[in-house]
Order: sequence, then C-alpha cells, then structure tokens
Amino acid sequence: MFSRKLHYNGILRLLVCSMALSMVTLCSIIPWYVVNTNDYCYLIYPWGYIRKLNGSDSQEVTFELSSTASKLFMFSLSLTIVALAKIILNRGKISFDIKFLMFTSGIMMLASAIAFQNFMIYLALFLRGTYIISYGMILAYFLSLILPLLASRLRAELLLSVPLHLALNKIRKVISEELKEVRNRREVVISSTNIMEVSNDVGRQ
Repeated sequence: MFSRKLHYNGILRLLVCSMALSMVTLCSIIPWYVVNTNDYCYLIYPWGYIRKLNGSDSQEVTFELSSTASKLFMFSLSLTIVALAKIILNRGKISFDIKFLMFTSGIMMLASAIAFQNFMIYLALFLRGTYIISYGMILAYFLSLILPLLASRLRAELLLSVPLHLALNKIRKVISEELKEVRNRREVVISSTNIMEVSNDVGRQ
C-alpha cells in the first residue's frame, strides 16, 4: 500500500511540476501582444523586451516597459519556480510554504497581466495599429487562476511524502524487476520449446 502511494505521489508531483514549468516557460517566451502598424510589426514581451519586424528584417529595440508590470512579472516567475522546486525536492514539513508561494505567485501573475494590459492601453494612445493578444497573455491569466487553485487543492501528504528522487528510484526498481520476470518467463518458454523439439526428434528416430 505504501509503495503504491509512493509511486502515485512521485508521479503526480512530476506531472504537476512539468505542466506548470512548461506553462511558465511558454508564458515567458511568447509575446503577450502583437502590434501591427503600417510600417512595422512589434512583438512585445512583459519583461521589457520588444522585437520590431519589417518583412524579413528583424530588429531588437530597447523597450522601457512599465516598471510595475515587469517587476511583478519577474517576481511571480521567481516565486513559481521556487514553489515548484520545493515540491520536487522537499525533504521536510514545508507544505504551508509551498502553498503560500504558489498562491502568491498566482496573485502576482494576475497583477502583472493587469498592469501589462494597462500599459498597452496607455501605449495605444501613441502607437497606432492593430493589437493582437497573444497566447502568452492567455497563459498568464490561466496561471493566475490555476496556481492558487492548485495551492488550495494540494494535499499535505502529497507535499510531505519522500523526495521525488527516492520515488523515481523505487519506480525504476519495480520496472527492472518486471523486466527481469518477463525475461525469465521467456527463457522458460524457450527451454520448454527446445525440450519438445528434442523429444520429437527422439520419437522420429
């Protein structure tokens, strides 16, 4: 029973953290807004970076983003990564810290998205063009909802179980034992087949 629970907790933690890290990464590398003007196309990122496109020509531009949006975004990313790392590598009773970090990072991500949108509304008064919300902004809002939800739903026994590397070692050991048993069965089948062939040859003689 304990072994099954260990496998479940280890795999669940790995899946949750992999999903969240993937979303955080995509949220960071996908531009949150795409602005099409008559001459250029601007890819605008929440951490203070902009790329200007003109046909096949690509140019990096120094971009001063609202300090509130950029600071909140970077702070929320750091909190999210720390919380996920603690879930994977925890060795003690830190369930409250993990839940608090995940809840806080979700709130910070929401505040960052709102501040970023306010900045884009302000920028629209000076930069005329078509504004397209990109998948990065959608992921940011999704993270701002899913992280506090995960923090409220994660069970203490999941966060306080043994470290993930021990669970993975246990899983690896079980898999190796299963493979060994399969090989033994195969050898038994081959041996019985050889015995039957020998007995048939003796019968023919």
